[in-house]
Amino acid sequence: MKIEIFSDFMCPYCYIGLKSLERAIEKSGVKPEIEFLAYELNPNIKSEHKKLKDTIKEKHNLNYYEVQGTMNRIVKYAKEEGLDYNMEDAIAANTHLAHLAMKYAKSVNKDHEFEEELMKAAFIKGEDVGDIEVINKIAGEIGIDVDEMLEFIDMDSTKALVLDDNHKAEALGVKVIPTYRIDEDRIIEGTLDTAEWIDILNGSK
Repeated sequence: MKIEIFSDFMCPYCYIGLKSLERAIEKSGVKPEIEFLAYELNPNIKSEHKKLKDTIKEKHNLNYYEVQGTMNRIVKYAKEEGLDYNMEDAIAANTHLAHLAMKYAKSVNKDHEFEEELMKAAFIKGEDVGDIEVINKIAGEIGIDVDEMLEFIDMDSTKALVLDDNHKAEALGVKVIPTYRIDEDRIIEGTLDTAEWIDILNGSK
C-alpha cells in the first residue's frame, strides 16, 4: 500500500493526522509506503515572525474570542493524539524553503523524521519554520548534511519538484489538507482517527 500525503508544515491538522496514522501503523503492523507531497497553505505570506493567531484573525476577519475559540479547539484535538500544542506562540511562516528542504530529506531517507520535527517546531516549540536558520538547525539535529541540503535547495530541479507537487494537487482537486491518496485511486480529505486508519490499512474500509 502506498499513501501520498498532501500537507503543509503550518497545518495543525496535518501533524495531528500524521500522529493518528503513525499509531495505526504501529498497532496494525502494516507498513505502507508513505510519500509527503508539498502543499503551501499560504504561499504569498511574508516571513515577518508574526503570530499565527494574528494572521488567522486578519485572514478570516475574526474577533479575539473567535480566534481563541479556534485555537482552543485545535489544542484539544491535538491533545487527544498526545500532542501538547502551544498555539499561543505559533508563528505564521512561509513554508516554501521548508518544502524545498524536505525534498532533500526525502533523497536521504529522512523525510518522515524531518516532517515531524518541522511540525513539532511549528506547533509545540513556537519556532519559525520559514526561517532558514531554524530549518538548518532541525536538519542538523536529525543527521542531515546541512551544506549539501542548502546546495540542493538552490537547484532549479528541486524547485521543480515542489512545483510538480502543486500541479498534482491542482489536478486532483485538492482544496483542504491533509489530503491522502491511497494507491493512486482513493482520495481521503481531512484527518482520520487511529481506528479508521487501522481499518484502511487492513483493507476493511
